[in-house]
Amino acid sequence: MDLETNDWKDLDQADRVVPSADVTLKLQNVTLNINDGQQIVQKGISGAYFATVNIVGVGSGAAPEDQTSLSLQNHFTTDGQTLINLSNGAIFSVADGFFTSFGNSNSQRGGLIAENSTINSTIRTASTTDVTIKNSVLKGSVDSYLLLIENNDGNNAYKGTNVTLENVQASSLNQGEGSFISLDLNGKEAVTSVKLNNVTFDGVTDAQFNGTYVTGGSDFVVYASGENSKTTVEILNSDLRLANMTFGNYSNSSSNAGTIDVSISGTSPDQKTTILAKNLEVHNSRAESPNAGYSTKVTITDYVKLDVADVNVGYANSNLSGQAILNIGDNVEMTLNSLNVRNSTMADSGSYALFEIGSNTTITGQGALNLGSTGANSGEAIIRFTGENSSLSTSNFQTNNGVKNGGSVLFEMLGKNNSYYNAGDFNINGYTIAAVSGGSAGVVVAGEGNTLTSVKRIHIGLNDTNDNNDWSYTGAKAYFHASSSSADNVAKINVLQFTLGLSGAKEPIEGVTYDAQSELFFLGNTKVRGSDGVGAVSNIYVGTSGTSLGGTATMKVSGSNNDILVSNLQIGNSDEGYSKTSKSELIMQGSGNTLKVSNLRLYANSSFVLGDNAGGWISFIADSDGFSTIEATNTDIASGFISIDLSDLTGIYENEKFTLISCENSIGLNESNIKITLRDGDEEGAAHISIDSADVGSGYELNLYYTSYVPEPAEIAAIFGALALALSAYKGGEGLSGELREAQIFEERPFALAEGFFLGQ
Repeated sequence: MDLETNDWKDLDQADRVVPSADVTLKLQNVTLNINDGQQIVQKGISGAYFATVNIVGVGSGAAPEDQTSLSLQNHFTTDGQTLINLSNGAIFSVADGFFTSFGNSNSQRGGLIAENSTINSTIRTASTTDVTIKNSVLKGSVDSYLLLIENNDGNNAYKGTNVTLENVQASSLNQGEGSFISLDLNGKEAVTSVKLNNVTFDGVTDAQFNGTYVTGGSDFVVYASGENSKTTVEILNSDLRLANMTFGNYSNSSSNAGTIDVSISGTSPDQKTTILAKNLEVHNSRAESPNAGYSTKVTITDYVKLDVADVNVGYANSNLSGQAILNIGDNVEMTLNSLNVRNSTMADSGSYALFEIGSNTTITGQGALNLGSTGANSGEAIIRFTGENSSLSTSNFQTNNGVKNGGSVLFEMLGKNNSYYNAGDFNINGYTIAAVSGGSAGVVVAGEGNTLTSVKRIHIGLNDTNDNNDWSYTGAKAYFHASSSSADNVAKINVLQFTLGLSGAKEPIEGVTYDAQSELFFLGNTKVRGSDGVGAVSNIYVGTSGTSLGGTATMKVSGSNNDILVSNLQIGNSDEGYSKTSKSELIMQGSGNTLKVSNLRLYANSSFVLGDNAGGWISFIADSDGFSTIEATNTDIASGFISIDLSDLTGIYENEKFTLISCENSIGLNESNIKITLRDGDEEGAAHISIDSADVGSGYELNLYYTSYVPEPAEIAAIFGALALALSAYKGGEGLSGELREAQIFEERPFALAEGFFLGQ
């Protein structure tokens, strides 16, 4: 053993030169060289200061008994300014129950560099440490962790911890205990980097690769709460078996505006990252006051196989703020049990929790999808498709059914040709066991050609309750909106049943406003079928059956190229318990849509009149070309209300027929329950309703006949005069001549003389 030193003070030279298992060395301003197969056993090394320890092996192929080694029976502790170098097969060990620790430094960096070596020691680092281990074996020496990275002092000039493991076989002292890597970072402005490349670690005693369970297991945790701290973690081409992977804030610290950025990826189909974990947690801030600066983002993309039991984005039922983002990007194969994305119990938190899905990714869920938190007051919780050709499946869909006063939750399908399949119950605020007074919960299918399938019914708004609880549903909004940007690649909605609820309560409270909203909107380029994708949706109920205390339930068909097939469509309810602040409505807006119904029912209880604007309604709203027709086999619509709006219709009409409902059997109607809105200038009686025999085949039609308003000659002359004055004033401007301006104006857009009468038409 060679020993070089410039400062021998406080040291016994004999103890330093002669190795002894009974002596603890205190290295200061010294270089310790161990080589040529020397096997040094020392009690320990304590308080190393400005020291370097070089351990050079005799070659990676040598037997352990012939290899250069340093073995300590106690800790190796430093003040952070000591460097350990291992190479060429060298072995460095500390006894079980002890560790190697690098402390803080205010003047230079310390750490460990190992290449082609074996390290039998847990490593504990502070804020000025660099650890690089390549082509080596790393085994822990304590049960609690293998690598503990602490960064609690971010005020010195040498702040920052960097850890790199490349081509490393890692293991804990006892499989299934402690943590693989634990980052505990609360130093102000602490900067930490961890990189794993081709690392294997098996910290699980028993596991099953289907997202169901992990017994025992070591954790991979990143707890960061330091103000303005920055942490990056990169995992590439690695194979990890863990209990929990947790990223984000863990405590309720009030100074936690840090950022965590995690990247997990593979290189190719043959070089994947594989992770088995009991839980995958992505947390945002849990400070006692809103903390918008805190952000945790985990990106898993490009050839990753991920098998986890539960995924949690945002800490459950807590005062959350800041961001928590889990991006499952491209080419990922993922199996999970439950998926939970949370918003905040804090008022005005600004919290944002996002689970995002990229392209060519398959996520197979065997449990439930849960959006939102019990006691939510603010914040957003979102699950979003953004890529193409990806799929997600779950056993149930549930927005939180506990207390909610605010915040929003959203399941959104953007991108192209993605699919979501739900095998069980699907509740968008559909099941209430507590007080729900605000916030919104929604599903949006947009993008191009996306598919949503639910084997069971979808409840939108209040439908099911538990009368063992004191529940109420007063002011929340629940919605399902579907569309596609392409007429050739429509959105496909395959559902057993839709039910839209209203407001209610177990024990109504006087003075409380019951104004909840439920929406089912098909906004263009949709195909709506039963859960098999071929037959009809069995039922669509617009409005809660039984008693309602208020609110609105609206089904809307708008845009164009919607193709909807339903067995039973019921709007409203005849129950006498319906409040006059409750309205259930089917809106047919525009032309070019298809709605086919076996049984069409429209109800309002007998005490309602047209002016109440309550009960069951069908509203036909024209676009520039007219209306869409409801095609029915049977109808029962006499007790409900019908509204017809011609405001957006263009053109000149004389007794033009518009078919609103066609029916194979008779149509009953109460004309006192019909409201018609004419275009500006139309005379009273310009439109009227008639039930006629079908023009082709058997059956009947509910038709609207309309004669539009045509201006008198004097009115036309006055309009031309006004136009001439306007054009004369316009000719004096820069650019085209007056004649060219006039020609261009009439060519681009005809001027309306009156509603329904156009020049150039």
